[in-house]
Amino acid sequence: EKKFNFQTGTAALTKKKKLLEQPLESLSDIKIWVDSIAEVDSQLEVVCSAANSTSILVSDDFKNEKERLEKEWHQKTETISQLQTIHDTIGILQNRLAENQSLSELVFLDAEIDSLNRQCMNIVDPSVISLRNCYRKKIEEELCTIVTESLSRAERQITELSMADETDVRRAVDILQSMMPAFASSSC
Repeated sequence: EKKFNFQTGTAALTKKKKLLEQPLESLSDIKIWVDSIAEVDSQLEVVCSAANSTSILVSDDFKNEKERLEKEWHQKTETISQLQTIHDTIGILQNRLAENQSLSELVFLDAEIDSLNRQCMNIVDPSVISLRNCYRKKIEEELCTIVTESLSRAERQITELSMADETDVRRAVDILQSMMPAFASSSC
């Protein structure tokens, strides 16, 4: 029985290590992955509990590896939480951009999109790079495109207004001058 517990514990550690190295491509992969890790952790708890109750000595190597993998698991769950937040924020920004936004709101949303893109780039865990890149693509191709198109429409409207008469020309010039910092700082 002592040998069985040791083999079971070692097998569980090996399985957890492989799971932690496994690439995650979607949020549904993450759910399956979390469930698999939880199953392995249950096995490890049973082994460690059995070892403690029977006074079987567990090697320092086993304890150290278990602790190292637990730290890695904690880091991964934080990274996954960040990815979930990015995913949710993309949806929120898509909804906000679908509304008819004023120019100042567009500039504000552009800054939020830029910040979200930087958060995404800060995720460097190799096992989630594919998912991170998917979100970056959504940010760049969907959100940035909407902002750029909206700013272009606003510029066209101002140009059209400037062709009307002198009063409209002054108003268009004022609007364009107030927009210039917004165009210069646009991240998209």
